[in-house]
Amino acid sequence: MKKYFTIKKIFMLSLLALLNTTSIFAQSNGDYRSVASGNWTVPATWEKYNGSGWDPASTSPTSADGVITISVGSTV
Repeated sequence: MKKYFTIKKIFMLSLLALLNTTSIFAQSNGDYRSVASGNWTVPATWEKYNGSGWDPASTSPTSADGVITISVGSTV
């Protein structure tokens, strides 16, 4: 006799898969996001994640930094 997945098992596996993807969207120390439209090289265009919150950036991001996000409504 073959074993079949029950609805409960499928739901639990789906929930587990969904919960495991949340780390993909989390910020990491060194990530940048735009806070205004502006030139890429102007630090005032950016905020930098410090591990617990966003601070005004003192430098603009480079390819060596973490994730760089252009916020909705910003043109960089």
